[in-house]
Amino acid sequence: MPRWSETRRALSLLAGQGASLGMSVLADQLNRASSISEGLLGCERLWRPVGRRELTDS
Repeated sequence: MPRWSETRRALSLLAGQGASLGMSVLADQLNRASSISEGLLGCERLWRPVGRRELTDS
């Protein structure tokens, strides 16, 4: 599976289901990281399990 930060699909999984929470997590990860790339990977690491559950349950 490609990295979500490269395919721009990360937030589409959250649309209408707490996108503000997703943005908050992204902002936190970008703030903590030493680079944008590192921040995007950190956000992906946190949200990938959520996305997998959503896809499995649907």
